[in-house]
Amino acid sequence: MLELVLGRQAVTIRQFAHGIDERPLIPAREPQKTFSQQETFAGDLTDEEYIAATLRRMADDLFAKVRADQRTIRTLTVTVRYNDRAEDQVSESLLEPTDLETEVYGRLQAMLNKAWKRRVSLRLVSLKLSNLYDSRFRSDLPLTVPMQRLDAQSRLAAVVDELRSAHGRSVILRGHDLRLLSPPTEAISAKPNSSPVRRLNRVAKPAVTTYVPLRAHSHYSFLDSTLSPQAIVNLAKQHGMPAVALTDTGNLHGAVEFVQAAQQAGIKPILGVELSVGDKPLLLYVESARGYANLCRLLSRHAERTDSNGDEASVADQQRRPYRIGEFDGFTEGLIAVSSDERLAELFRGSFYRMVTAANADSQAVACPAIHYAAPGDRQKYDIVQSIRTLTLLREEHPEKRTNGRLHFRSPAEMARGLQRQSRLAATHA
Repeated sequence: MLELVLGRQAVTIRQFAHGIDERPLIPAREPQKTFSQQETFAGDLTDEEYIAATLRRMADDLFAKVRADQRTIRTLTVTVRYNDRAEDQVSESLLEPTDLETEVYGRLQAMLNKAWKRRVSLRLVSLKLSNLYDSRFRSDLPLTVPMQRLDAQSRLAAVVDELRSAHGRSVILRGHDLRLLSPPTEAISAKPNSSPVRRLNRVAKPAVTTYVPLRAHSHYSFLDSTLSPQAIVNLAKQHGMPAVALTDTGNLHGAVEFVQAAQQAGIKPILGVELSVGDKPLLLYVESARGYANLCRLLSRHAERTDSNGDEASVADQQRRPYRIGEFDGFTEGLIAVSSDERLAELFRGSFYRMVTAANADSQAVACPAIHYAAPGDRQKYDIVQSIRTLTLLREEHPEKRTNGRLHFRSPAEMARGLQRQSRLAATHA
């Protein structure tokens, strides 16, 4: 037995001599760890609301990692970088450690104001979480209202983390996420004529050098398009277009997917919907965060009204149902309207444009050809989709079928030729 023990020791010593040691490594002290994230803006910003929303989104991402590591943090650090690359920062420690971003939202706004000492434009903002703990400590008793509210928030955060991990971050959006869907306010005010809805597709001049599709439908217009939001963005990028609009029928279901695809492609996304007032189409485009909120409320209220009728119509049918003019009262701010129904001009004062062809265009009119498929050769695919929606045969007529007209994605050159041709016809009949 003694020889066996000595033999094993000899083997172990031989392994040690060759640098082989299978014993687990136990550090004397766990290394310090921090969580941090930064964002460099495409241009210098002074939009405080947009920058604060960026910080809150960073907090969402960082605290999700804190919870995944089963840790809590106590110290927050906000850093800003000015347009001359100089930096300022401010750090604050919480009274008690936390792993919930909702507990620091309000503090982040105040910290941004303190760090932003020189009120000039910013190029970068960052957030760092430090002073980590292994568990949450609370001085309140477990049965108090604040602790019960904290437990509810913790359970909600766990569910949100699980959903985002399984389906992507965009499956759940908070208010600041919606704010980030719109460009910074100074990007609009610095170039008052740069709004894609107001300028890029005006047809006062038949010679079109830049064309922005303003009436594209995706498959979120139920069985009324062969295109996905990604496909629409790809077509815009293929033709070198600076922007493209998604205007699905009565819904914003594809908004997040569309915006993410456009941002990745470097294309300006324009969010909107196509509605109808009577028998005339109405296109509504989001101009600001307030406009997005109003459009969401408008769609929700219309859905509630149609549901209250007591019938069992499909969601798609409800989204297609005409709106009453009175439904828009109080929900027009931040929206741009395009329609041939000039009665709506009073509701959208200063933000209303007539939907026309080049033959009768003026400075307050835009041309919005509908897009439901990619190329002329895809027409049959679209007809099949229409037949499925209307439960009819391929060549069978139906009031809701679009059997005439070109509904494909037009290139800028094709759009220019079409406008010139219509202008010549208008001059001939004048």
